[in-house]
Amino acid sequence: MRGHYEKNDTLKRYFRGMMWFGRRNFLLSDKTLTVAAILIPGLVEKAQESRAFETIDHLLGYLVGPQDKYALAGYRAMNKKIFGTETPSAVQVAAKLEDNLQAYRGAVTSGLPAPQIVSQQTGIGKTPEERLKMVGGFKFLGQRYTLDAFFLNQLTSPNVGSDNNPRNLPSALDVMMLLGSSAATDEQRQAQQRAKWANYEAQEQKLQGVTQEHLAKEATFYDEWLSTLNALYLPTGSKQFFTLGKPWQYKNLNAGAASWTELKHDTILYAEQSAAEMGGGEEFYIPPYDPPKPKGYVEPNPEFFRRQGRSIDQMLERLKRSEFVTDEYLDKFTTLRAMAHDAEVIAKKEVDGGNISAEEFQWIETAANAFGRELLLPQGAEDIADNSQLQMALVADVATDAVHGLVLEVGTGTPQRMIAVVKDAYGGTRLTVGYTYSWYEFASKKRWSDTEWKKLIYTENSGARKENGIAAPSWYSMFLKNGAGAN
Repeated sequence: MRGHYEKNDTLKRYFRGMMWFGRRNFLLSDKTLTVAAILIPGLVEKAQESRAFETIDHLLGYLVGPQDKYALAGYRAMNKKIFGTETPSAVQVAAKLEDNLQAYRGAVTSGLPAPQIVSQQTGIGKTPEERLKMVGGFKFLGQRYTLDAFFLNQLTSPNVGSDNNPRNLPSALDVMMLLGSSAATDEQRQAQQRAKWANYEAQEQKLQGVTQEHLAKEATFYDEWLSTLNALYLPTGSKQFFTLGKPWQYKNLNAGAASWTELKHDTILYAEQSAAEMGGGEEFYIPPYDPPKPKGYVEPNPEFFRRQGRSIDQMLERLKRSEFVTDEYLDKFTTLRAMAHDAEVIAKKEVDGGNISAEEFQWIETAANAFGRELLLPQGAEDIADNSQLQMALVADVATDAVHGLVLEVGTGTPQRMIAVVKDAYGGTRLTVGYTYSWYEFASKKRWSDTEWKKLIYTENSGARKENGIAAPSWYSMFLKNGAGAN
């Protein structure tokens, strides 16, 4: 269970039901299961739930991605082709059963897109093609295809590595590398030099082309989030010294990996898996006069904010059309959209040398206030009895090593204060203060819940984290003072 799912009985039932729908595979290779799958469209039609099902399926398809198994629409089409109706009866299916099943399997294999991600154990010693064929089957509301899960699948055994030197767990840095992070690329090059996994470089090169082609389509909100993370790693045109060195690229890697962790956490129910407190700062006073107000600075990446705003626009349009958004969350998303637009305008002026107005500097100074109760908490949450609801740390399992009984966990911790030296025509040379994520990646013998993770992050010392094999990445030394880890 994740976060508030653990404390809400209704959401517990929803989580379990959707996970069952998402994982229960009516294997095409199994006769009994295939007969059951053929009959399911008729059951949905009889219950008069086809439209409700399609609404949910289409919305999840936009938010996360298409189902990565044979879905209801596909089986309806195959039913029509083999039986002459989308909803055949049990009697129709049973007539010449073996011939019908043979024809059905052939029609499904040749007429429907094949699965692309292996998300369940198939046993060792099989080729990627054999494994994909083994997991082919119908799912009622199957888990969704996502580009990053495909990456992780393609960069682990048997696609990468050998029997003697397998790669059964990937890394979040694989995803960041393919999204364009030069820091992640450097780290993974070094990891490959140490581990020498067979076929890693060839798979990476193949996936580079897939990345750009897929992101150019931006078919889902999930894709738009990945595209926005990609913008973190693009050249911004800024001449600020702090943006030009390696430490900034590692800072961006940290931000990208942590944001991706939040994406995986919030879609873990729906996506296939490969098998801050406000910073007010200090008040300065130098007698006998009041100093001028310090001029803030927006991260000089207008493309990042543009993509963020565009993804919010498209999501709002879909949610309103499906009537899946309340007035409360319409207000929240509208506020967030306006902030992304204002940040984009200012960031573009910073990069292009445009004139930043007094009102815009005032916006920078007060922007943090927008991230308050109205935006971050549900309406009516006046008193928070459970402080864990105010804690940003979260954890998600993103890949499974069935051979060794391990899962790859990624997590965020408490925010870190970040200081950058800025120099421009409006505020001179000055220190600017902001916040960034703290981030972790580790292999574990169990799947962590948010409650367990928050206890480790907020109430136990760093020694407890080390006992569990949890530490900040070694590359944190690239941008943390004295190489200190995040706490």
